[in-house]
This record gives sequence, structure tokens and C-alpha cells, in this order.
Amino acid sequence: MFRLRLIYSQLYGLLRKNRIEQEMDDEMRFHLLMRTRENIERGMRPDEAEREARRRFGNVGRIKDMARDIKGGGFMETLLQDLRYGARMAERRRRPRKKNLFVEFDRLDSPLRGGHKLGS
Repeated sequence: MFRLRLIYSQLYGLLRKNRIEQEMDDEMRFHLLMRTRENIERGMRPDEAEREARRRFGNVGRIKDMARDIKGGGFMETLLQDLRYGARMAERRRRPRKKNLFVEFDRLDSPLRGGHKLGS
């Protein structure tokens, strides 16, 4: 039952990514605001209180990454990215690209830079 709920949560997170991101932003903002208010009530200046709240709260980006993995989308999003990358690589092997003309011109130009002529 737990695995089904986890899979559902991750699929939901993958499909509703923008909504989940907005909810996380709102929640982080709320917690920082509450800690800032607590610090102001303790007698800190507002700018000092906010700085201390951010310091004690921790790295917001890291916390969001951990929450993404829990709330959904983390594993599924990585899997989807890997599948897309694999498809691109398979397509590239099936249809190799033409050589870059810049590299070819650069190779022809090399003897000219050294003072040698192309024919010699």
C-alpha cells in the first residue's frame, strides 16, 4: 500500500510540478516569516531578525530538493530525463551528424598559419 501511495505521489508531483513548486515556495516563505516574527519579539531589529531566521532555517534550495523527492516528482522526473536523454542518444547514433565545417576549415588553415603552403 505504501509503495502505491509513493508512486501516486511521485506521478502527481511530476504532472503538477508548477503547483507543487508554488506550494513549497509559500510554505518556505511562511516558515521564514514566522521565525522572523519570533526574532523580532525577542528584541531583534527587523533586518537582523530576518537574517538570523534565514541562517537558522538553512539552505532553502537544499530543503526544496529534499521536499521534491518526498512530495513527488524526484525519482520520476529523473527517470523521465534519463529516458529522453537515451532517446536522443539513440537517434544520434542512428543518424550521425555531418562534421562541423569550422573544424575542417581550421584544419586546412593550420599550415597557412605556420608559413607553409597547402601544396608543399
